[in-house]
Amino acid sequence: MTPALDQYLNEDPILKRMVDQELKEKDQQITLLNEELNYLKSLIFGRKTEKTSQPDTGIQPLLPFPQEEAAPQIPAPEQAKIIEIKAHSRKRGRKPLPEDLPVEEVVVDIPEADKACACGCQKVRIGEETADKLEFTPARAHITRIIRPKYACRNCEGTESEEPAVSIAPVPEQIIPKSFATASLLAYIITSKFVDALPFHRLSVMFSRQKIEISRGTMCNWAIKVAKALKPINELFEEMLLISSFVNADESRMQVLKEPGRKATDQSWIWVFRGGGTGKATVYFHYSPSRGGKVADEILAKYKGYIQTDGYSGYNFISSRPGQKHLACWAHYPRNMIIQEEILRTA
Repeated sequence: MTPALDQYLNEDPILKRMVDQELKEKDQQITLLNEELNYLKSLIFGRKTEKTSQPDTGIQPLLPFPQEEAAPQIPAPEQAKIIEIKAHSRKRGRKPLPEDLPVEEVVVDIPEADKACACGCQKVRIGEETADKLEFTPARAHITRIIRPKYACRNCEGTESEEPAVSIAPVPEQIIPKSFATASLLAYIITSKFVDALPFHRLSVMFSRQKIEISRGTMCNWAIKVAKALKPINELFEEMLLISSFVNADESRMQVLKEPGRKATDQSWIWVFRGGGTGKATVYFHYSPSRGGKVADEILAKYKGYIQTDGYSGYNFISSRPGQKHLACWAHYPRNMIIQEEILRTA
């Protein structure tokens, strides 16, 4: 301000307070805008890692907060001690094979003629050397042929009874009726697809190498029918989740192709809930095309206990619901601290 303006404001205390208040608000707004600008710069040009440099103090901090560097302590010459460190060697070599694998012994012996000594005596076995080799047998397919004998009476031809003239055992129960897919085949396909991330097309090619033709569409239909058959187990997992004292919750993106009413590029979500404790862990998966908090809200509506999530706003309902305690995630909490540190460093 100019001297004339300062003198004018000093003569009017009310106006001076108004001007000072307005200047203070402007300074706060400028500071806030500078912080937002630095934050955006850090997102675009800053480093993406969440690791922070820590001083080498020999002590692991509980959280990755910046630590003040301690001044190095140099012992006096009379206090210096010579410490002898024993020599050691690292274990080298491959890890041992599992002991529960079946073992097939192959004896590689010398010819009978070499067992005779030059002195005329017969050599005796004094020991042996062993070496374990790992064999692998690829997946082997075979046909299980179900044979159901038929029985009939040649004397009366069934006229003496109200029962059917031909007696035959009932068809064994199957996961998918009237299908040649057995439980072992379905388990292999489902595990390969959803655990080992093998697409149905690649599985079809692998089967074709054994001259077995199973199309992608067939395996897709099988997967849908298996999911329906496993629905009671899924409901049991949800019940076990709701009686847990502690639950972890998170959601992850998933792309679904040819979903009715949606584009192939639209994002869907898999909601994952883990409960049951350490003794009997229960992981419950729930698919939804939405990431809205109402999805988790409906699943955890009857839950009473502790729920640990990240900072996503979709979980804010937990704090206002009686009987539920919202816990933060230590893996995500330092993220905001690191962002603040980056903003202050570039300010």
